[in-house]
Amino acid sequence: MTANHDDMYDHHLNHVNCGHGPLEPKYPDNNPKSAAGHKKLQIGLIPSAGIIEQAKAMSFGAYDHGYGPYNWRGKNVTISTMVYIHAMLRHIYDYIDGEDLAPDSAVNHLGHIAACCDIILDAKVCGNLIDDRPPHGKASELLESYTRKD
Repeated sequence: MTANHDDMYDHHLNHVNCGHGPLEPKYPDNNPKSAAGHKKLQIGLIPSAGIIEQAKAMSFGAYDHGYGPYNWRGKNVTISTMVYIHAMLRHIYDYIDGEDLAPDSAVNHLGHIAACCDIILDAKVCGNLIDDRPPHGKASELLESYTRKD
């Protein structure tokens, strides 16, 4: 049985409050739009700091690097999943090693990672993504086998 969006949203509302009971939306008005609006995807849950850093990374690629905004959506343009995965991993390892800002852009590595993720997601939705990941492996099972059970 597959849960629909409303079921998942209700489940989320009931469990997101860290064990402090159900979290019910509250509205400061009697506007029926408010009641209808709470059923829609709550895009405002995305923290602004992340959006700002991501926008800085996207601006750097679009304008400073000269790729142009939304270049992956162009006619006859496709992008490689693995090119963006490798870029994300480079930014992840630089961040893990203590470097906050990418030296070429002075933008937070986490903003670059978010930008890469969103480009992959958008290219997939737009039909411009080449999914060139390797054949399915056993990484999730292997990682689970190394998870401590205590």
